[in-house]
Amino acid sequence: MALQRTLIKLCENHWSDIRGHEPVSGLARAIWAVNPHCADPTVDLYGYSDSRFRRPRH
Repeated sequence: MALQRTLIKLCENHWSDIRGHEPVSGLARAIWAVNPHCADPTVDLYGYSDSRFRRPRH
């Protein structure tokens, strides 16, 4: 459960990093405000070998 929460938070943070600034037009803003399914940012993080995606070694 803790791993799931961590992964969800990581995906939310990554999405806010890559989506950019809020657009001006109403339609673009409505689309911009919707978060993708968590799988999309996860695949993106994994594909770029983002260091935040790696699990710390004990």
